[in-house]
Amino acid sequence: VYDVAFQNGKVYAAVNGGINVFDGSNFSIIDNPEFFQNDTKLYFDNLENLWATHNGSIYQYQETKGWKSAKLDFFGPNWGFGYPISDIKVDDQQSVWVASRWGLVKSPDINSI
Repeated sequence: VYDVAFQNGKVYAAVNGGINVFDGSNFSIIDNPEFFQNDTKLYFDNLENLWATHNGSIYQYQETKGWKSAKLDFFGPNWGFGYPISDIKVDDQQSVWVASRWGLVKSPDINSI
């Protein structure tokens, strides 16, 4: 398990291949085959959207729409490496902020991903 988040009485755990969800009695999984390393972080915004980071990308999950993702550009247009992301937050203006050892990036707003 790489990270854990709690929302609406459920436990969400980032693992290889997706997110395990425990509702108090049953386990289910939200598949995401891109989750294969140990740098996945989880976060819920105030709209109850699940956000995850992995290998230089951010992901948003909504039950009705599935996964959306965007690659982050810490170094300009020639950046092509997946660096671990240490944290993710969404502010009151719905901007996504992502922290890495390379700095802090303000990503486009939630609806632009």
